[in-house]
Amino acid sequence: MARFRITVRNSLLSVTGLLSVGLVAFAGLASFRAWTDYQQAELITDGNRTSDLLLTAAGNWAVERGVGHAALADWSAAPDTVLAAIAGRRSAADTAFSEAMAKIRGGRPFRGRDDLVKAATAAYERVSALRAKLDRDLGQMKVGRAPDVAKDWVPAMTSLIMVSQDLRMAAQFLPHSIETRILLAQDIKHAVWVMSEYAGRERAIVGGLISGGTAMSPAALQQLNGLRGRVEQAWSGVTAYLGRDLAAPEIVAAAATVKANFFGTFQGVREQVYSAGQKGPAYPIDGATWIAEATSGIDSLLELSHAASVASAR
Repeated sequence: MARFRITVRNSLLSVTGLLSVGLVAFAGLASFRAWTDYQQAELITDGNRTSDLLLTAAGNWAVERGVGHAALADWSAAPDTVLAAIAGRRSAADTAFSEAMAKIRGGRPFRGRDDLVKAATAAYERVSALRAKLDRDLGQMKVGRAPDVAKDWVPAMTSLIMVSQDLRMAAQFLPHSIETRILLAQDIKHAVWVMSEYAGRERAIVGGLISGGTAMSPAALQQLNGLRGRVEQAWSGVTAYLGRDLAAPEIVAAAATVKANFFGTFQGVREQVYSAGQKGPAYPIDGATWIAEATSGIDSLLELSHAASVASAR
């Protein structure tokens, strides 16, 4: 009987011990998850701050670009109000950019950080050198200005804006989770839909011009350039995704096909058609061939959408 009581007691002690160990382990796991969640929340908050700074910089640079370009087109020297507007936007942009760059350099590493920081720094230095010429030229009549400033101003500012936003997208922190992967894949599908839709509109318009023997008028070119702008804007979101550690191999492979087909083979045909269309109605291919070439390029976009669906389902 005593032996039985000892066995029961020992069993109870063992069960109690195991439960205690389990509770300690569970508490430890919960604490670890809480700490991980806290760290991720800190990284997300910090990333949002950096993103806001780069968006602020880009927005003010865009205004500086526009005001500067308009002032360069004016025959008179820029008035003080214009110079003050440029200086104010410039100061706000550069302050935000400087703070963002400091946070990125001192923050967590991410794929392509060094190359993107180098590119953004180089673009900023080009703009800084051009600004000195701009400020000098705006103080005098148009006849005395250097022609290279007016030619280089908008492209240089645009390049700085674009590379800063590439850096913003790459620096954004996203938790490595299934939910994040699915959401990113869904974003890719939407971006690809935008690309295919506006590329499809271009296909139809250009096909009609070719088949009708109609040259590309300035109005038609403006419309077509707007469509292409939507395509390239959506593609920039895809390229930002491809630079992430979370990028799914299916999407990366399909995107390579898009680069080869849509932005490679079809782009070569497209450039020939546009070059001829701006000179007159003598196009190098007929309407049916254009439709076939454009469809082949767009089909590669649809394959990219399918790859995003596969990635979000696994």
